[in-house]
Amino acid sequence: MAQLPPDLDQKVKHYLANGLYQTEEDVLRDALRALGEEKNVLDDIRQGLEDLGAGRGRSLEDIDANLRKKHNIPQDA
Repeated sequence: MAQLPPDLDQKVKHYLANGLYQTEEDVLRDALRALGEEKNVLDDIRQGLEDLGAGRGRSLEDIDANLRKKHNIPQDA
């Protein structure tokens, strides 16, 4: 594995010392997975904001009605 800057090396060693990960590769793998998930969430938020700006949103009332129908939840619950 490439040499890490001192601050990152310290963080990796902390995770290893606390038994959170077995290897440096495990730390890196989990970090990259988390970054990928974060990117997907940010992409979804950007798309949602773009949709809202273009008038492609749904009202909360519409969403509520659909969820109540789907899960058989009465209006007064």
